[in-house]
Amino acid sequence: MKRVAKTRKAAGGVPASWKKRPQKKSSIDSIIIGITVAAFGVTLLVVAVVLIFLKLESPFGSKKRLTADLMTTSEETGGFRWRGSSELSKALAKKDWVAAVRILEAEYRKHGTSADIRHDLGQAHLNAALEILGRDAKASALLKKASLHLQRAASLLVTDKRLSLRVAQAEASLGVREYETGLKSAGTARVERALRKAGTDPFVNYLRGYIYYLEGRYRKAEPYLKRAVFAKEADIRRAAQGMLSEIKTDLAEEKTFNVEETSRFVLKYQGPVRPDLASKVLSALERSEASVATIVGRAPQRKVVVILYTGASYKSAREIPDWSSASFDGRIRLSEGDINSSSFERTVRHEYTHAATFDYLGRSPPAWLDEGAAQCVAEGVSPPLERLRSEIGARWYSLSRLNGSFSRYSRADADRAYAISYAAVGYLIRRYGSGIVQSLLEEMKHSRSLDAALRIRTGLSLNDLDRETQRWVGFSGQ
Repeated sequence: MKRVAKTRKAAGGVPASWKKRPQKKSSIDSIIIGITVAAFGVTLLVVAVVLIFLKLESPFGSKKRLTADLMTTSEETGGFRWRGSSELSKALAKKDWVAAVRILEAEYRKHGTSADIRHDLGQAHLNAALEILGRDAKASALLKKASLHLQRAASLLVTDKRLSLRVAQAEASLGVREYETGLKSAGTARVERALRKAGTDPFVNYLRGYIYYLEGRYRKAEPYLKRAVFAKEADIRRAAQGMLSEIKTDLAEEKTFNVEETSRFVLKYQGPVRPDLASKVLSALERSEASVATIVGRAPQRKVVVILYTGASYKSAREIPDWSSASFDGRIRLSEGDINSSSFERTVRHEYTHAATFDYLGRSPPAWLDEGAAQCVAEGVSPPLERLRSEIGARWYSLSRLNGSFSRYSRADADRAYAISYAAVGYLIRRYGSGIVQSLLEEMKHSRSLDAALRIRTGLSLNDLDRETQRWVGFSGQ
């Protein structure tokens, strides 16, 4: 039965040469809350209409801009009440919220009892935070500035229910940003605080459910996502409904599964109790931890859920290409048929690497780095160049192309994509040492792009790495 497409980004499966079948990748590569402030001039005063744009990816794979009127403002004053100086009018006209905050803070010190100045200062701080979030900002310094603006806005707007809700929504958006940059505890705590203020607000509930969903904590996610289906915005409703549909399917499917749990793993599998089978899988996972930590820097900090399917149930339950049979989508999914194969240990190491990179970043890195690192853990840090040349053939895929799921490729193209990824990460490790993957992840954790992380840690651009990897492999095609 065809499954609803994933709404979160899932790391890939393993190479075709292992005869593995990965799950179709998710559609949410990440959830991005973009907030844009626009101003219009009307009559003698400034017209500022502030719209918050929430950019997210629907569970059906298409990215859309979702407009939420979270900051309804007056046509003539942009929501600002105080008739201040010409300097303030200029700042508002330019949407220079930092300047507006500076001017209004000075006025507030003089006229602290003025309700209008208090309101306007709170809204200026809120707008300054929204502007930062509107840049798709994930750098820690910018997120800290947004946090300070929101703290001030919350203290000033405490009696304004409408704007207090807007502050809570912005806080939740900031929390997801923090979570995505690897500050998972801090980000989750911020979303929780926003939820206490926002109550049943569908948007904030959606973000709380989304984090639980990413972590595979489906029963925790359900009540929040059920509130989100009442959102006015169609894309939020669709995303929440897609997640709920998948949760329902997975929970029904797993209701009769046996469960074996250790301090690091939760294994769920079909059929009668099989202590021998559970022991084999859990032992393979535990043996993988040291090799994963060598490349990624650490094993996952949260318990990893592993679903083991018996017979043909994995393939029948998943939308997958013909060339793979294991995957990671927040959970490791394996087929019992692979357990006695010579490739099983490699399969486990490969998928466990995806779990580790996801745990480290709070999201999956670009596919070539994720798959290349998984290959290095699974097969070794010295790629067999002759085999890779054979799999790559006469055509090279640039690393910039290998950002998303490999499940869209045919078997031959998937072999090529895995081989190029393995070669690129193998080259980096050979030249810069086994800690290079962790170094790149650490840079990305602080909100830098992979290209920027490469430049900082190696001095190479992505194109440079492409060329050097081709030379190292001995690629002579197009």
